[in-house]
Amino acid sequence: SVSATGYEGWKSSLAAGRFTNDLFIPAISNPCKGLAFHWKIDQVSSKIHIAVAVEAEGWSAIGFSETGGMKGADIVYYEASTGELVDAYVPDAYVRPMKDEIQDWTLINGQVTDDGFII
Repeated sequence: SVSATGYEGWKSSLAAGRFTNDLFIPAISNPCKGLAFHWKIDQVSSKIHIAVAVEAEGWSAIGFSETGGMKGADIVYYEASTGELVDAYVPDAYVRPMKDEIQDWTLINGQVTDDGFII
């Protein structure tokens, strides 16, 4: 379960009012666990502000694709062990994401909790 100092604490204090949209994507193995995705589109700056909270170890990724699959997707992933946010893409093949030459994403905060991490 998520502790009050983890995701629930973050959601009630820091996320409140900062994001206008949210979506919970359940894990296939356990629908009570998964990834919480929060976002807000800033029309003035033409930027999207994203927060992800997940009960996981290692890494988490979000991909954007015109076709809804991995082929051709633009991906951003977070590695908890290094605290690194990586802008990557998948070419038109089923291969491991490749790091983009230009890193367009900015990590504001990455927090490893007892039950996962919040980026």
